[in-house]
Amino acid sequence: MNENYTALLGILTGLGLSAACGFRVFVPLLVASIAVRSGAIHVADDFAWIGSVPAIVCFSVATSCEIAGYFLPGVDHFLDVIATPAAIVAGTLLTASFITDMQPWFRWSLAVVAGGGIAGTVQATTVVTRAASGLLTFGLGNPVVAAGELAGATTIAILAAILPVLALYVGPYLVVNAWLVTYTWLQHTDVDVAHFADPDWSWLRGAFQTVDRPYGPVVDLLHHRIGSTHVAHHIDHRIPHYHAARATEAIRQAFPEWYRFDPTPVPVALWRVGRDCVAVQDHQIGWYFTDPLVDER
Repeated sequence: MNENYTALLGILTGLGLSAACGFRVFVPLLVASIAVRSGAIHVADDFAWIGSVPAIVCFSVATSCEIAGYFLPGVDHFLDVIATPAAIVAGTLLTASFITDMQPWFRWSLAVVAGGGIAGTVQATTVVTRAASGLLTFGLGNPVVAAGELAGATTIAILAAILPVLALYVGPYLVVNAWLVTYTWLQHTDVDVAHFADPDWSWLRGAFQTVDRPYGPVVDLLHHRIGSTHVAHHIDHRIPHYHAARATEAIRQAFPEWYRFDPTPVPVALWRVGRDCVAVQDHQIGWYFTDPLVDER
C-alpha cells in the first residue's frame, strides 16, 4: 500500500477523533483504545499503550464520570472550564498517535495546530451553546445539549475509527464487486438472449448466448477486451486476449446470424436489461426474457 496514502488516512483518523474530543474528552479516547486493542486501527509505536487493558479500564471509568457529570446542574459548567484545555491536550495526543514516519518537531507541531486546534474549536462551540441554553432555558435545556454532545462525540469517534476499514476494504470491495456484477450481467443477459431446455440445447448454441458490447478504449484496455470480445471467449476460452479482436471478427463473418453485438451505450443497455429482463417465456425456439407489463398490454 502507498505509504503516503496510509499516512494521510492516519492523520484523518486522528483529526476525526480530535474533533470528537471537543464534544467529550474521554469518549474518543475510549473508542480509540478499543479500536487499537481490536486491531481495527494502528497507532505509532510510542502510543501503543492506548490499546492496553489498563488504558481501556481508565478511559472507561473517566468516560462514565464525564458523561454523568454533564447531566448534573452546576457540575456541567465546572466541567466546561476544565474540559477546554483537556480537549486540546487530548486532541493533540490523538492526532500525534496516528502520525508516523515524520520528524518529531513536525509531528508535534501538526498535532498541536491541527489536532489541538480542531478539538479546541469544537469545545468552544459547545461552551457557547451550553451558556446560551442556560440563559434561555434557565438550565433546563442543558441535559438536552449534553445528550446531543454525547451523541456527536460517539458518532464522530466511531466513524473516525472505522474510516481506514471503510477506505481500504469496504469501499473498494463494494465498487469492484458492483462493477463485476454489472459487467458480467451485461455480458450474458439481454432481451434476445435465449435460455434452452435439454432437448433444444447444444454446446455451440449455448456458447453464442452472450453479447459483445462497446465499453470504450479505456475499459477495453483495462479488461483486455473481455467485454467487447466475450463471444469469442465463450467459444474458446484458450484464445489469448491479444488475438481476441481478430477471433471476434472471424466469428462474426462465419456466424452472422448467431453473433451478437449490441452498440447501445452501456448505461442505456443496463437500464433496458434491468427493466425488461424480469421473466422468461417459452417461444418454441427457446426461453426468452419478457416484460410482464408489455405482455399485459
